[in-house]
Amino acid sequence: VINTVHQFHQKNEKVPVKDICASFQKATVDVLVENTVDAAIAAGVKTICLAGGVSTNGFLRKSFEEACGKPGIEIFYPPPALCTDNAAMIASAAYYSFVKNEFSGMDLNAKPGLKLGER
Repeated sequence: VINTVHQFHQKNEKVPVKDICASFQKATVDVLVENTVDAAIAAGVKTICLAGGVSTNGFLRKSFEEACGKPGIEIFYPPPALCTDNAAMIASAAYYSFVKNEFSGMDLNAKPGLKLGER
């Protein structure tokens, strides 16, 4: 995307933002849906569940519904109001640690599987 935008800038042409966004969304959704459905078929999985912030995307939902209907895979996703990412939960947890004056040192390293309360 950045290369495409740079090309428009280098040619002093107007960047077609809506077209670029739509194309990027379609390409991304196509890959997500195709790979997920192919993996489900290969593994014999009959149910797929979308979750997280990205699952609020209506085009993604519609694409999954269409792709899952052909091989008979069920697709589930919560209402958009419940499709949030982890940021709010992590911010809330950080707030309570802050209130208790619990801080980590500057030597703390990223651990993606770390559970709340562990350091």
